Amino acid sequence: MASVSKKPQSLDANALIPNVACNPIQQVLLYINQNLHAPLTLEDIATFSGWSRWQLQRMFKRETGDSVASYVRDLRLNEAALRLIHTTDRVLDITIMLGFGSEVSFSRGFKKKFGVSPRTFRKQNQLHAGNRCGAST
Repeated sequence: MASVSKKPQSLDANALIPNVACNPIQQVLLYINQNLHAPLTLEDIATFSGWSRWQLQRMFKRETGDSVASYVRDLRLNEAALRLIHTTDRVLDITIMLGFGSEVSFSRGFKKKFGVSPRTFRKQNQLHAGNRCGAST
């Protein structure tokens, strides 16, 4: 069974990317990506950014067109899709690893994004991958 990752790294935003003039939202995006497997809260991200939660939400939405929560959820669902195709990890283990509250909420979000359940997605994509990788006609 997959283990739950530790708390997000506490890093200085300016230490992530050498160019201090970099877009602060780009540094927030990098922080989110680096801590995707950790329990990641809006408060954690706001603390990292140096903004209030409200200011972070406003800046993030303006720069990306998405809310912080939606962005993180989509990133986690995309990671889950890759894991379903390229690993034999159980759906429950992927659910826990990526910080979803329950397998039901994960499956509901996954189906909303990809149009099929995680198990169906795995079957369809492993079948297609097998056809590409050596099946001859």
